[in-house]
Amino acid sequence: MESKDEIKKTKKDLERIESCKSNLQDNYMDGTITPQDYQVMKDRVDKDLALIRNIFNHLQEQNSSFKSYIENEAPMLEDLLEYYSKSDGATKKKILGYIFAEKLFLEKGKVATLQTKKSHN
Repeated sequence: MESKDEIKKTKKDLERIESCKSNLQDNYMDGTITPQDYQVMKDRVDKDLALIRNIFNHLQEQNSSFKSYIENEAPMLEDLLEYYSKSDGATKKKILGYIFAEKLFLEKGKVATLQTKKSHN
């Protein structure tokens, strides 16, 4: 949720600065400010605008990467058994490695995990 809030805040900042730029242009066209003042203020607003756009684009990219993961990768978890049965050996090994923290080995034809020694207190 923090990312969504940051995106909303940054979008509002972006809209505010774009509005300032528009007002600045209106004041220049109306003759309210001198060309020199306009240029100084425009340079400052353009710099702020570029910075906020960069931040906004970065936040959106982060959000879209996470969204892509949720939409494309998470559904696999809903039917992990089917995904596992259709996978090649290397993928099956990775899946088991994520599920079991310890190494797997065969014992009398059956899969078993390596048992850790219990400490005696």
